[in-house]
Amino acid sequence: MPGRCRAAAADDETGRGLALLDAVAVRWGVDEGPGTKTVWCELPGEGAAGMRSPGSAHEASTVR
Repeated sequence: MPGRCRAAAADDETGRGLALLDAVAVRWGVDEGPGTKTVWCELPGEGAAGMRSPGSAHEASTVR
């Protein structure tokens, strides 16, 4: 099943990972294979507080 964000209730112990990833990543996705699932993301490059402003020329780093 592809990764998708969901709204976690205040007392939920799980369900926040992809929402957090979506908040900080430039882009992210899920690669699935036989018996495997890899969540990947591209984090912002250099800039103010490590965040990339829209239209910035800074490169993003891919994390797997």
